[in-house]
Amino acid sequence: MDVKKTTWIKNFSINRVGYLLVESVWSREWPISQKATFGKEKPLILQNGIVLDYKGVDCLGAYLPEPELAQLIDTTIKLIFEKPEQVLALHKTIYDDLDKVFAFVKNALAKDHAKLSDKELEEIFNEFMEHKVNIHHKPLVTTWFLDSYGERFSKRLLEETKKFVTKTGSEKDFAEAFSLLTTKPANSMQFEEELDALRVLKLIVGNKESRDAILKLTDFSRIPEAVPDKIKDTMTAHCEKWCWTPFGYMDTPYDMSYYLERWKTRLEQEIDVDAAIAELEGRPARVQRERTGLAKELGVDQHTMQIYDIAADIAYLKGYRKDALYYMCYLLDKIYAQALPRAGLQKEDEHLMILSELETLFAGKDVPSAAELKRREGRTVLVGDENGQMTFLYDEDAAAYMDALPIIKEDVDAAANQLHGTCACSGSAKGTVKIINAVSDMPKMNQGDILVSHTTFPSLVPAMEKAAAIISEDGGITCHAAIVSRELGTPCVTGVKTALKVLKDGDVVEVRASEGRIIIER
Repeated sequence: MDVKKTTWIKNFSINRVGYLLVESVWSREWPISQKATFGKEKPLILQNGIVLDYKGVDCLGAYLPEPELAQLIDTTIKLIFEKPEQVLALHKTIYDDLDKVFAFVKNALAKDHAKLSDKELEEIFNEFMEHKVNIHHKPLVTTWFLDSYGERFSKRLLEETKKFVTKTGSEKDFAEAFSLLTTKPANSMQFEEELDALRVLKLIVGNKESRDAILKLTDFSRIPEAVPDKIKDTMTAHCEKWCWTPFGYMDTPYDMSYYLERWKTRLEQEIDVDAAIAELEGRPARVQRERTGLAKELGVDQHTMQIYDIAADIAYLKGYRKDALYYMCYLLDKIYAQALPRAGLQKEDEHLMILSELETLFAGKDVPSAAELKRREGRTVLVGDENGQMTFLYDEDAAAYMDALPIIKEDVDAAANQLHGTCACSGSAKGTVKIINAVSDMPKMNQGDILVSHTTFPSLVPAMEKAAAIISEDGGITCHAAIVSRELGTPCVTGVKTALKVLKDGDVVEVRASEGRIIIER
C-alpha cells in the first residue's frame, strides 16, 4: 500500500505498554476480531495497514487509514442498531472467557516458576496468547474501535436518549438518563476489591488490639505483631489476591504497606463499615431498579433497550477485560523473568519484542540480537502491511517516515475559553486543574481539584476519587474515565482531544458535564 495516497489518523497512544500487546493485534489477531463481530473473516474492513510510533516501551501513537477506520465504526454501529442480539451474544462469550482467564492466571501464579522447564514456560506463554485473543481481540471492535473516533456511537445513543426524554415530557436530565441507561448493574473489580478491603476492615474494627496497633502505625512494612494470626492471615490473603491491580502492562504491584496505610486511613475517618459494605453489596440491585424504572418512565422499547444493554456491556467489559489483561501481564512478567535469562537476554528486553520473536524465544530458537533490541530503546516505527507483516524503522528513518505520513491533525486554539467533549457522567463542578497522567503526578491532587488526563487507568483511581470533575482526552462511554466516573458519581467529560494542549496545572475551570462543556477562566 502507498501510505501517501490516503489520510491517516492517530487512534490511540499508550505509555509503558511494550510491543507485544499492540503489535499482535495487527500481525495475528485482526481477522479474528472482525470474524467474532461480523461473522466473516474476509473481506476485511480496515485491511490496509497500521503504523506504530514508539519511543522505547511507550507507544506514542497508533495510526490507521482514516477512511477505513470510519467505515469500520459505521459498520459496527449499523450492526448494533439492526442486530443487537448478535452483539449481545458475542459479549456473553466474552464474559465466559474472562472467567476462564482469572482461573488460568491464578493456577499459573501458584506454580514455582523457577522449577518450570522451558517447555512448561512455553506452554504458559501459548495459553496466555490464546486467552489474550479471547478477551482482548474478539471484543476489540465493540470495546475499543467503536467509540475511538469521534465517539460516534455514544453521540448517536445520546441523541436517542434526548428523543425519549423529549417525547415523554420527562424532567429527567437527558445526560443523566443516558448515564444510567448505559450503566451495567454489576460491580466492577475496583468495587469488588473495595468490598473485600472493607470486610477486612470490619475484622480490624471488631478487634481492639488490631485497631489500636494499626492506628499507631508509622512503619507500614509489616503487619503489627499485636494483630491476631487469624486477622493477619486475612490481611495477607487480601494483599496476595489484589496486589496486581496497579501493575498495568509492566509496572509495580502493591505490597502490604499500601493496604496497611489504606486501612489506617479508614480507621482514622471512622467510617460506618457496615453501611459502606451494605452500599456496595446493594449497588447492582439498586442500579437495576433505577435503570428499569427509568426505561419504563421514558417508554424505551425492547429493541432500543437491547442497544442500551450493549452500551452498558461495552463500558463494563472494557474495564473488566483490561483488569484481566493486567492480571495476565502480572503473570507474564514472572514468566519472562525465567525465560529471558535462559535465552541470554536481559529483563529490560522483555517488552521490546514482537509476537513472532517471542514465539521463537519460548520455542528455544533464534532471538533478536542485543544490538537490535538496543536500537528499539530509541525512536522506532513499526509499519504493518495488509498481510500482518511488520517492518522496523529506527531513529532518523523512523522520524522521516512519520514526518511524511499524511496525518489528520487536531486543531488547537491555546487561547480558547471553552473546550467540548462528550458527557460520560452528568453534573457540574468548578475547581483547579491538575494534570494527572502518571502515578507520580498523584501527590499534587487535592480534594475538589479537576483531574485532567490523556487517559486514566486503575492506578490513578485514588486521585480520581478526590476529583470534583474529570476531563479525559480519551473518549466515549467505554473509556476508563467514563467507567470510573459513573461508579463514583463524578461529573466527567471525555473525548476532549486538545485538553492537555490547552489546559495546565493551576487553571480554573467550570465543568458542565451534562453539556459536554468546559469553561476556562481567563
